[in-house]
Amino acid sequence: RAPPPAWHGSSSLACPVASSAAPPAMEERHTKLRSVAKGTTWRALATSTTILLSFYLTGTISTALRIGPLDFVAKLLVFYLHERLWLQPAMQHLSHRLFWKTWLWKAIALSMTISTTYIVTGHLDMALKVGPLDFFVKLFLFSIHEKVWDGVSFGRELVQAPPKKSD
Repeated sequence: RAPPPAWHGSSSLACPVASSAAPPAMEERHTKLRSVAKGTTWRALATSTTILLSFYLTGTISTALRIGPLDFVAKLLVFYLHERLWLQPAMQHLSHRLFWKTWLWKAIALSMTISTTYIVTGHLDMALKVGPLDFFVKLFLFSIHEKVWDGVSFGRELVQAPPKKSD
């Protein structure tokens, strides 16, 4: 198997390093399987974090083990849809893409964690402790996860870009 091409850039849609020849315009696409794999690795890391933080705050492992899996199921589909949204052509060259992608996901995830914790415990005060702590810890973990996946070639495809429309 040939090694993957050299990638550069700080977004999830980095471009291959250009050569001196002028090849046809190419663009990168991510497969749905890549989105599934990326979503699964994120959910595993995120759910483990939620369980640990829930245990730390509630002091009860059984409560933490009810919050974590419910949070996992609820967010898995939402994360997949979020990932596919950010792969749309209009989002590919957005200024500060990682920043906006991270903050949008974290806003969605915060509301879901607060809701999940409230559903499991029935205590809004506990939900308002777990949600924000979970938010801040995962804010950094999400950025790291994105950076790691920037370096993974699995599920990346280079395809010939469609011709640009002339005026």
